[in-house]
Amino acid sequence: MAREYSTEDLHHKLFESGERLYLIDTLPHASYVNRHLPGALSVPLEDVAAHAAALIPDKGVEVIAYCSSPH
Repeated sequence: MAREYSTEDLHHKLFESGERLYLIDTLPHASYVNRHLPGALSVPLEDVAAHAAALIPDKGVEVIAYCSSPH
C-alpha cells in the first residue's frame, strides 16, 4: 500500500520512532552520490522492480522510497 509522508512524519520515523525501515532513494545514482538521506539505499526508479527483492530481505519492514519529483 502506497502512502505519502510529510517531511515532519518522515523525520519522526527516521530519527525519533526507533522503527526499522528501508529507505530507498530512487533518483539517478549521480544524484544519490551528491546528496541523500542518511541510511538510504540507492536504487534508481527504473531498477526498483528488478532489484528491490534482493536489497530488502526482511519483508516485514516498511519500505519508504523517495525522489525529488511527484512522479
